[in-house]
Amino acid sequence: MKDSMIYRGLTLLGFLTLSHLVLSQSCKLLKGFRVHVLSRWWRKDLKKYGGWAVNNVGITFARKSTPFLSTPDLDKKLSDIVNCNMLSVLQMTRIVLPGMILRKKGVIINLSSEAGSRPYPYKTVYSCTKGFVDYFSRALNAECQRKGVTVQCVMPLLVSTNLTENMKTNILVKTAEDFTREALNTVGLTNRTSGCLSHAIQSYLLDKILPDALLSSSLLPPPDEEDQSKLGETTQPKNQREESQLPAVLRQREKS
Repeated sequence: MKDSMIYRGLTLLGFLTLSHLVLSQSCKLLKGFRVHVLSRWWRKDLKKYGGWAVNNVGITFARKSTPFLSTPDLDKKLSDIVNCNMLSVLQMTRIVLPGMILRKKGVIINLSSEAGSRPYPYKTVYSCTKGFVDYFSRALNAECQRKGVTVQCVMPLLVSTNLTENMKTNILVKTAEDFTREALNTVGLTNRTSGCLSHAIQSYLLDKILPDALLSSSLLPPPDEEDQSKLGETTQPKNQREESQLPAVLRQREKS
């Protein structure tokens, strides 16, 4: 009798756990379908948001992965990446936010990265600066949404820009223009997004394939030692279109 009750209890627990997993994943898929698919036909009127601010400048130490202490001229490059990826976002937000709150409308879009969704070894500093942008955006949106101001964090994967050395586009790598058009469709639907359908699917799969436990373990192989001499070259932004073409496409949408 006692064994039968234990068996029934375990069966019920397994059923509830499975139901929770199915429901949670179904909710994610439905939200993704609404944000990235339906939004292509049912677009938000961007003009109603009034003023816009886009923080999309970003730099990294190097395109290849490198251990933290192996970065040449580390002291200077730490200051550069923190000032560009973090401090610039804070200062620009400080400048534009008071006017938006006064008008009770406005949108601030902050460009983070998939690398900021969790710690990535050998991209340590870049990952952490982009994680800062994500947390700052989410916290600020909670403060400002009741005042009519939307703060959205966009976390793309690979986009062909100066930052990625204008890499060749394919089904996984978007052009800056295509990515921006899709990302703008998500404004008003979500305050945290991968920006486009392709990147949302990639982000979902990465979360399942590379769990935090693996990224935080010593099993992750270090970069090749022979490449260390080439690492640490800072990729400097040539202009404010490093990670997307948001301002240009936004002006096109406002005119249409």
